[in-house]
Amino acid sequence: MKLFTRILHPLNTRFLRWARRSTDIPVFGFDISDETIKYVKFRPEKHLDIEATGTITIPAGIITDGEIKKEDDLVALCREFRKSAPACIKRSFAIVSLPEEKSYVRLLEIPRVRRDDVGNAIRWELEGHIPLAVDDLAYDFDVLEPDSPADAIYHAVVVAFPKAIVESYASVLERSGIPPAALILESQALTRCIAADMQRNSSVIVTDIGRHRTSFAILADGAMLFTNTIQTGGLHMERAIATALNVSAEEAVVIKKTIGFHRRKFDGRLHAALLPFLTAIGDELRRLMDFYAAHAARRANAPPRITGILLAGGDANLYGLDTYLASSLKVPISGINPFASSMDRFRFGIPPLPQRTALAFTVAIGLALHGISPE
Repeated sequence: MKLFTRILHPLNTRFLRWARRSTDIPVFGFDISDETIKYVKFRPEKHLDIEATGTITIPAGIITDGEIKKEDDLVALCREFRKSAPACIKRSFAIVSLPEEKSYVRLLEIPRVRRDDVGNAIRWELEGHIPLAVDDLAYDFDVLEPDSPADAIYHAVVVAFPKAIVESYASVLERSGIPPAALILESQALTRCIAADMQRNSSVIVTDIGRHRTSFAILADGAMLFTNTIQTGGLHMERAIATALNVSAEEAVVIKKTIGFHRRKFDGRLHAALLPFLTAIGDELRRLMDFYAAHAARRANAPPRITGILLAGGDANLYGLDTYLASSLKVPISGINPFASSMDRFRFGIPPLPQRTALAFTVAIGLALHGISPE
């Protein structure tokens, strides 16, 4: 199930014009979330190396659930970043993440029409699959290669956002003086990290555990088929730890990072505090595995079942998380390797960041890699 040449369609928004720019220009990954901005800049030479990386803290209330609430404050923060950024950042374009929780990713069946008519067929199908008017959407799509020349239908993966969300992020970048090369879904960045490392006939769920939410992306043969988000993240875990153990927020963070999902510590109270959140992640993974087996696999002629789960995000390091999920779901669980698609580009095959740090920067790494052509 490989992607063939992407079919363009008209859309009155800057989103697609940026997304279509050449990847030959210097770029850096700019991962915007509710509480932080993480950035990564590679030196795109024969041997990749990181020129710049860092984290910018976003004060509470500026972005909530992926929606920019205080645009002026975010612009001021981004202007300050650009002012003090290294020279390699100042002379580069940004590849920027759009919030997962505001996206719609759909695997659509469309009639096998002429290439010139595919865009109209996609637009027609969107009316029944996304609860917004098509004119209010910024969307893009990839058409999957048919399994047989005789197939009567195409399968298309559509990524859509409310146009207002895209334009708010675009406005911040424009006013901040940060020139964008592309605006893309977080899951698309994760896919870029691992696509080259996925074996044919493999199907995985990439699970990105963030501060406020956990996002899931189903990938088969390197193509993203479906995404979903639940409002469970590291911050919720810390609050539960603080309440259960009667400790401060700062102490709860340390306990989460150093002890994690340990059954016996604190007389089992820590385990009991974290169990509802891990159960929620496990339940959503099970639901997505069932959805894939019943719908996505059949429709895309992909592998019949999910073959593994990859964990990303800062809380993917939580002690006991992988063991709990593997035992509950009966599938292999492992941390994502953000450098899986680029290992042969690093000198001596050694990634430039340790695994624990890289997991927290996975989206930013994937964004930065989007602008670097494979060797």
